[in-house]
Amino acid sequence: MTAEELLQRYAAGERDFSGVNLRGAKLQDAELRGINLNGADLSGADLSGADLSGYGYAQRIEPAYSDLSDANLRNANLSWANLEFVDFNRSDLSGADLSFANCEGTYFNDSILIGADFTNVKGGYSLDGADTGFDMES
Repeated sequence: MTAEELLQRYAAGERDFSGVNLRGAKLQDAELRGINLNGADLSGADLSGADLSGYGYAQRIEPAYSDLSDANLRNANLSWANLEFVDFNRSDLSGADLSFANCEGTYFNDSILIGADFTNVKGGYSLDGADTGFDMES
């Protein structure tokens, strides 16, 4: 599926894009609130600045090596997702569920992570300057 087709179908009211192939899609600044991308392949996609708040049912998505910097992912469900080397820098992931996700090499620098669920997250990830809601200096 092309980025243009997804945007047209989303604008027409469709929200279920389970299992779609959006490898390398250019969706910068896209307004995609409440979209269902369960099982979607977003490898190499550029969703920088996109609004994916309420991002529903995104378990087991494959956005590895994608750019999700400056994105709004409040309350997104990213559990079990392969987030390997994804750039979430300066993104808002408040209340997001990242439980059991693969975050090897993932960047959350300067992101808002208040209330985000990192239960059983795998891999080494960067939180430089991230707002976790906790005082990590002590």
